[in-house]
Amino acid sequence: MNTENWKAVVGYEGLYEVSDQGNVKRVGAWTDGRKNRVRGVRKPSPSKRYSRITLFRDKTHREFAVHRLVLAAFVGPIPFGYEVNHKNGIHRDNRLENLEYVTHSDNQKHKYRILDCPTRPGSKHHAAKLTEDDAFAIRALRKRQWKLKDIAKVFGIAVPTVCWITKNKTWRHI
Repeated sequence: MNTENWKAVVGYEGLYEVSDQGNVKRVGAWTDGRKNRVRGVRKPSPSKRYSRITLFRDKTHREFAVHRLVLAAFVGPIPFGYEVNHKNGIHRDNRLENLEYVTHSDNQKHKYRILDCPTRPGSKHHAAKLTEDDAFAIRALRKRQWKLKDIAKVFGIAVPTVCWITKNKTWRHI
């Protein structure tokens, strides 16, 4: 039988607590503005990706991602340059056992290697400015001894981008 462990929310001690299961509650009873006494676990607000919750203090409110509150309370403050990783890839699963601090690089590696999130090559990528035909044309122009800066000007891209395409560092799938 698992018991839920509670700790104070960092910066909101005495007002809110967060559990190792990813729940947040107000400490004690409080009114909801209509003189009704409210207590218990607060429901996170719906969000596209992460569970978020609004906390109130001194007549001001601030919204937080629940996973950050859990790790801050149970592990400690987030180290500089680190972010929170959901080990199982489910962003609404805010249990302590599912969360860890990692670098951005490690988080991306986890996303693509462990969770098997596919990358979108070429023109299917959300930030693509070129098509597969453009990449073929760039390589052909370079073989004809065109200068990198001239090719970049024709396609409206940076010189290093042209260099990467011609050296097959990018657009390798074609």
